[in-house]
Amino acid sequence: MDVLRISDDQHQWLRALSSETLFATEAAFQHFVEDVAESLVVPNHIFRILSEREAKEEENKLPIHQGVAALSSLFMEAAKRNSATDAVGLYLQAIDVADSRAKVITNIYTARRADLRKVLSTVGFGFPQITDVDWRLDWTIKSNELPRINEPVYRVKLETLATNGGLGSLAFSLSVEELQELVWSLKNAIKTVERHAQA
Repeated sequence: MDVLRISDDQHQWLRALSSETLFATEAAFQHFVEDVAESLVVPNHIFRILSEREAKEEENKLPIHQGVAALSSLFMEAAKRNSATDAVGLYLQAIDVADSRAKVITNIYTARRADLRKVLSTVGFGFPQITDVDWRLDWTIKSNELPRINEPVYRVKLETLATNGGLGSLAFSLSVEELQELVWSLKNAIKTVERHAQA
């Protein structure tokens, strides 16, 4: 079985969802789980269950929010690993979630797994790639504090391409010493990458 990596706190929060004080009926619990799943796949989704409950039951507010966090983590972790319904059911059984509640969770996970995986395929982070470097040498002749400086300043502009295809740029100024340190750091990074590539 693929091990789902969910924190111990979230195990407790999932177990707490078995409590009848939070959800008196299975239908109410099912609406809650459907609402959480919907929030993960529909942008700008508003939680029906939270808006209805928060006005009425202040003492259950924290457990409900914890339940949303735990279910969201469970759904996304299971979808990331493309876990089978049985594996999610066994996982819920192992952390002592009531069988009737586990069945509701696994049924909704099964119905939404493809949608969750689609959302996961669009989520990611990658550093932008440098596509061009432009630089120039300027001289600082004087400043407000000093009448005569006469120091070179390098202006560097990096053109970048983000992972989503967007263009960007990053501009900064360096003294001669800072530029030398930057060049030294880049050469050191290249040597490290080459060593790892050869290993």
